[in-house]
Amino acid sequence: MKKIDIRNNPDYSSGIVVHKDFLYINGLQRCGTTSTREYLLDIYSKNLLEGELLQYVARYHMPIRFCTEIELKTKKILANIRNPFSFYVSYVNYHISQKSGFINNGYGGFKDFKKILYDLLFKTNWSDFMSEFDGARYPKKDWKNNDKLNIGFYTKRYINMFFKDGINILNNWNTEEFFKYHDKKLTVTNIICMENLKNGIDNALKINDNVAIHQLNQSPFNGASKSLKYIIHEKYDKEMIDWVYEKDKIFFEKYYRS
Repeated sequence: MKKIDIRNNPDYSSGIVVHKDFLYINGLQRCGTTSTREYLLDIYSKNLLEGELLQYVARYHMPIRFCTEIELKTKKILANIRNPFSFYVSYVNYHISQKSGFINNGYGGFKDFKKILYDLLFKTNWSDFMSEFDGARYPKKDWKNNDKLNIGFYTKRYINMFFKDGINILNNWNTEEFFKYHDKKLTVTNIICMENLKNGIDNALKINDNVAIHQLNQSPFNGASKSLKYIIHEKYDKEMIDWVYEKDKIFFEKYYRS
């Protein structure tokens, strides 16, 4: 897969960024990927990063397993996540606004968020989703629906993006195995929460600057400008909250402990 200078790659924010000191797995959708790419470009243009800054040309969101073995030996591998409650609101609203994907088939709009959330968490056919998401990269034969792994749609995306062994985990592991071996198998070394994006990047890369990070993408209900308490209060009832805690609990156990 082709890599080019990040300055000449304006349209592929989902491609992995490659530097001699780090990789940035910049493909988990709705988690500040565009802002991350623009911030890296800003600090690079101000000579705060030494050496080449390249990016894979990736039309679709690029998982870590597409990196070379030499690249995967880099000491720092960074990636973004987002609180699951705001992720689902942003993800659903984005795909409805874009009139794209299976979310728009059979739903009447954002008023059906509970129904859409239920289907994402409990009924998503993973093989069909991956084939539709990027059929050229993810042939249907690569995937199977694994009932032994009781996790949510967002957690599956997280595994696919950030674990070198993601296909095997998603196809063959059970829930107990995933939680037992999560830390050992996670290929990313630095998980950065979108809610604290600039500080997370600066700390991981030891950047000391006054460069402002670009405004995170905003659209109605995407949660970028609203507090998490507001999002939960407005969009989730008690049953929906329990669903997310159950299906995507890895995020709450590892990154968003209350």
